Amino acid sequence: MDERLLRSARLTNTAAFAAVFAHRCFGRSEHLTVSAKPGTPSAGRLGLALSRKVAARAVDRNYMKRVIRDAFRCNAAQFAGMDVVVTPRRIFRRGQGKAIEAELMALAGPLGNRCLGSSRL
Repeated sequence: MDERLLRSARLTNTAAFAAVFAHRCFGRSEHLTVSAKPGTPSAGRLGLALSRKVAARAVDRNYMKRVIRDAFRCNAAQFAGMDVVVTPRRIFRRGQGKAIEAELMALAGPLGNRCLGSSRL
């Protein structure tokens, strides 16, 4: 079974990231900052902004991206109609995947209501 996050479900260019950041609607948790804006009504799209300042080792950055992508893919209905950029605020290591997924889902509901408002029909 193919469990990749499809290209159509990703933000792929600088203009798309800039549009999400310019919308200025975001939520923060202990490990994540999630920015959102209204997107295509059918499905949500995910972008990841992760720097070496957060996690110096590529192994850690790749693990973090994999956990966030999987959480987004498994809970795609929560993000329908949103373009989302997730920026980790601090490193998280193996074994914290479920907690990070819970943080992302806790931010998704309020962000959807606040950032999308009436456009979520």
